[in-house]
Amino acid sequence: MTTSRFDLVSFWDVLRAKCVSVWLEKDKLHIWPASRLTHEQVAFIRKHKAEIVAYLCRRNADLLPSDEVCRAWRRRYANTGSSTP
Repeated sequence: MTTSRFDLVSFWDVLRAKCVSVWLEKDKLHIWPASRLTHEQVAFIRKHKAEIVAYLCRRNADLLPSDEVCRAWRRRYANTGSSTP
């Protein structure tokens, strides 16, 4: 992620490798756990926030039911410290 050109595929690969979730709720971008990202990666996300939000908006229009279940689980358990539903 050191290039200045936005590469969405590489971006998602890096996040997946770090087990970081990114989602859009209304117009707010959420990244969890952000503590797994380097300062360079956070700067990259800030620089390309508009492209990331646009992608997520397009993707959210075609969510599968399983995606909704995952998002609901994350909202319920993300801040409780529980790893089981």
